[in-house]
Amino acid sequence: MSKEAKPKLIKPQTREINVTQISNAIDDSTRTVEIAFMSEEPVVRDIDGTLYNEIILTTPDNVDLSRLNNGGALLYNHNMDWLIGVVENARIDEDRVGRALVRFSTGTFADQKYKQVQEAVLTKISFGYNILDYYFEGNNLIVTRVQPYEISFVSVPADDSVGVGRSLNTEENNAYKDYLKMDEKDIQEVQEPVEQEAVLEPVEETVEAETETKAEESVEEIVVPEVEVELEVERQLQEAKDALKVAQRTIEVESELEEVRKQLQAIEDAKAEQLNKERIREIESIAKVFEVDPSEAINTNVSVEDFKRGIETQKEKSNKNLNVKDDNKMKQKRTIDALVEFAKGDHNALNDLEMGSRGYAIAEGEFALARANTTTVTAAGAIQTEYSDDFIRPLLAESILGRLGLEVLTGMNNREFTIPRLTSLDDKASFKFYNEGEAIAETVANFDNVVLKPRLFAGAIPVTKSLMLSSPDIGTWVQRALLENVANSLEKEVIAEVEATATKMETAASGTLSDADIEAALQKLLEANIRSRECVAIVSPQMYARLRQTAFLSNVAGVALAQGMRFSDSQWLCEEMPLIVSTFVADDTILMGNFSFVTIANWIGSTLDVDTTTYRSSLTTVFRNYHYLDIVQKHPESVIQLKVKA
Repeated sequence: MSKEAKPKLIKPQTREINVTQISNAIDDSTRTVEIAFMSEEPVVRDIDGTLYNEIILTTPDNVDLSRLNNGGALLYNHNMDWLIGVVENARIDEDRVGRALVRFSTGTFADQKYKQVQEAVLTKISFGYNILDYYFEGNNLIVTRVQPYEISFVSVPADDSVGVGRSLNTEENNAYKDYLKMDEKDIQEVQEPVEQEAVLEPVEETVEAETETKAEESVEEIVVPEVEVELEVERQLQEAKDALKVAQRTIEVESELEEVRKQLQAIEDAKAEQLNKERIREIESIAKVFEVDPSEAINTNVSVEDFKRGIETQKEKSNKNLNVKDDNKMKQKRTIDALVEFAKGDHNALNDLEMGSRGYAIAEGEFALARANTTTVTAAGAIQTEYSDDFIRPLLAESILGRLGLEVLTGMNNREFTIPRLTSLDDKASFKFYNEGEAIAETVANFDNVVLKPRLFAGAIPVTKSLMLSSPDIGTWVQRALLENVANSLEKEVIAEVEATATKMETAASGTLSDADIEAALQKLLEANIRSRECVAIVSPQMYARLRQTAFLSNVAGVALAQGMRFSDSQWLCEEMPLIVSTFVADDTILMGNFSFVTIANWIGSTLDVDTTTYRSSLTTVFRNYHYLDIVQKHPESVIQLKVKA
């Protein structure tokens, strides 16, 4: 038959291939199988009552693999509803054999077929394709252009020359193998009425050459029982899986309950730990104030109340021995003791004292010695109650100078003392990385001088003669009262100097203080290169009470602008800056910044004088203390005075 007289080809059929060398073609880790799905092996076709040897030319130019390489389907027995995998890639090799790498699904039915392949039970490969071009040459139907569209594992093969792992090097004498094996039934099933139109239609080949209706009925008769069995197996498998899930869920619930119990126990432990931390913190705060060792109370789980009672008991014992002096201190002749003895009538008591410009010179370290005997951090309550309210120790505010980090210069001899002060640096040049040989730029530093001059700083304490005669250690109490007076008066002067030189700021709104105002002041400090970790805020009691009642961050966290423990003096402004209360700070203001730039200079020549004549008629002696001091703020921009706008 010539090329021009092309009869109509039958509808798409299938070719089957035998699977061999399974162990070398299967990769269990990826569930993939290497198969050979097509070759040039002849297959007999009945076209218009004439038998032809169909030969598909298997070269890359003759075979269009686009549909297979675009996620082609891997089926079972060419049933479109039995999808068991996907074609990963397909190719035509030099030995004119089509090969593909297919991957099995993990579904129940697909997994069964995959196991049959592993067991070498399912060993046949088939593929469906469309014929795009062909011609006749004698008794041969030569297909010159073909497009495969699916690959199937099948039960009954047609072309045994290809399969899983098969090399497919066929011999010529196999060309008519399938034709010789075909029986009469096979030939009759492929017959179809002949039409005269020479039109090319898609063809799918099969060795068995079924007709559409009979082949479908035959497949249904064979497959349906197998599907029912598989459905029953799947139902039983599902029931087993459901029972397994119930058992697993029971185990999970028990595990979750145990986890909840552990979480509840952890919460209880956390609460106990938090209570213990609060107990330790309170005990440490109390111990700090009364200068006692809290370690034993902490380690033995003593409660806060028991610790307080123990402190009170110890305090009572200490008060009984308050006037007992150390043997070494009894031997030391203090200036204040000599002046007290003189005021009592011993005129020889002043013989060993050195006379100064305004009184008698105070021995070096004498004031420090008096402070060393103080039983509290601030000396409050160190003086006996029966004398404190009358003459010795007026009600003075608690000194805060020791907490501000002030710079103190002592032992000055010169009339004036000059301190160089760095005012600015040229920002055009500073330290940086340079290349080798590059000129180093110089930074221009500007300095000026801060001059400290000695200024008289003095105070007096009046004491009645009856008090001096009745007190067993009146000299110690007079000296301590003088020290408290000096400390608090110095605090007042320092704060006054800082307020006078500080950078002034006002709140944004009249009569209102907010966290935004405080943060704006802190921002100005940071812009002046003042480290925030070295800053302290000082407020008056009135402002402190106001801060404690002002919400912070719109009260989101339920805290106020001033937070902390009153008992331990640990207070914080906006939870980021230590806060101190002083009666010398102006109301409605906050002093905040680095106070280490405040310098106090102390010149030598401090003296102590006793005056027995001014108030002789009332038998009162006045003890006067003279110092030469000066106070200077070296960097006024280091402190900001934030004032509530009127």
